[in-house]
Amino acid sequence: MELFYTVMGFWLASVHTWRKYNARTYFYFFCFFTILQVLEGLWLQKELGSKHGEYFFSTIFLTLFLFLYALSNPNLGKGFMITRIGGNSLGIYTIHIFFIDIIDIFFRRIGLEQSTHNLLQNLVDAFLVFTLSYVAYQQLQKMKAILLNQS
Repeated sequence: MELFYTVMGFWLASVHTWRKYNARTYFYFFCFFTILQVLEGLWLQKELGSKHGEYFFSTIFLTLFLFLYALSNPNLGKGFMITRIGGNSLGIYTIHIFFIDIIDIFFRRIGLEQSTHNLLQNLVDAFLVFTLSYVAYQQLQKMKAILLNQS
């Protein structure tokens, strides 16, 4: 599914027909589809008895309007720490799979099985995976810079 959104992002960056609307319009659509996604999830879970899912039909439109909002607002996030971290997102994304497995092994060793119903454990898990991935990627970049300066 990530490939779909990556292709969508590249496509939006290359075509310029989306520029005819302002950032506020895209923000309102983003808010609308956020609410719709919550309602879709509740409907699927409560009315149809499906299990909790990560992707819904409305996710496509939610992501589309989030992309459009970000593209139409180029100064969004300038100077924030999250923007600097976002510049490393590909490296973090690439390395995080390794740390997911490490954290899962750690939780099993201390007697905490992976639980999708424990919010606190999921938050701790996500925080640890993200933090370890970010720090490891930063260290790899420092090692790369040292090696390039030596040659």
